[in-house]
Amino acid sequence: MFTPLSMQRATVYLVKEEAADAALAFGRCGAFEPELGTDHELIPEELGGAYRDVFDTASNRLTKIYSHLGVAAPQPECAAPYLVPQDQLENLNAELREFWAECSHREERTRHIREELRAVEQLENALDVFEPLDFDLRIFHEGFRFLDVHIGIVPVGQLDRLRDAVGLLGYTLSEFSRAENSAHVVLAGLTGDAQELERVLGAASFTELKIPSDFADHPRRVRRDLDERRKSLAAEQQEIEASILTAVDERTEFLADANEQLAMASPYARMATMMQRRGGLARVSGWVPRSRVDELQRLLHEQLDNRFALELRDP
Repeated sequence: MFTPLSMQRATVYLVKEEAADAALAFGRCGAFEPELGTDHELIPEELGGAYRDVFDTASNRLTKIYSHLGVAAPQPECAAPYLVPQDQLENLNAELREFWAECSHREERTRHIREELRAVEQLENALDVFEPLDFDLRIFHEGFRFLDVHIGIVPVGQLDRLRDAVGLLGYTLSEFSRAENSAHVVLAGLTGDAQELERVLGAASFTELKIPSDFADHPRRVRRDLDERRKSLAAEQQEIEASILTAVDERTEFLADANEQLAMASPYARMATMMQRRGGLARVSGWVPRSRVDELQRLLHEQLDNRFALELRDP
């Protein structure tokens, strides 16, 4: 059974110029959880909003890069936090931006490949219906000057009646496949009374089939083209996956270094929004486990000597 951790509220007062040293102490302690200050005036420029913004952007990019590469970020090897200069952080962010652009391009292309593969699969399923037809499907798109052609589905119970009715209008009806209670048929005849034909088809519950524009050849050749498209897309996806593995091999050291720099800068970036100041003084408040108070006080003394005041109170 878990026992609630006894906490104390801690408020540290210090000279604003030593805010970075205080952040180092907080980071080394690892048990101090600061609270966001209510004062909108932030402390020194080295820990200002610009530093935090660059840190957040770089961290987000690094997280997305690791996710794209499919590897976990290593545990930073740095022994203690260190105030990474803002210009160094900006240079790192620029490198991560360039690297993420490569990753983003791969992700976008992968997304398109998946969409194209889904489209190919849908076309292959649709082609199953038309495959029994032993002629060029282009005629359903281009048509003929004097010949009217329709392809569709009709209930089996209406098939003979429809054949007789369209025969009276000069059309022939050919069944090319059947599925349960429905028949797939082709009607062909000389162009004539379109309204009368529409009435006859409607009475027989005829449903027109729309042939995809990709089907502009004999069904066997359409099937072959779709198969070639699928293989080409699969090969391109394999190339992308290989490039990801190459990127992991070539950029592992860079990514580990970036991860370590951001880990060192993290305490300072967090302090940028947690401290308040009045004149030359800064203040930060938060929570610390009662059992870690002495450790926090010791680390503050190591970093600030006696140039701080620590105020503690129970919740």
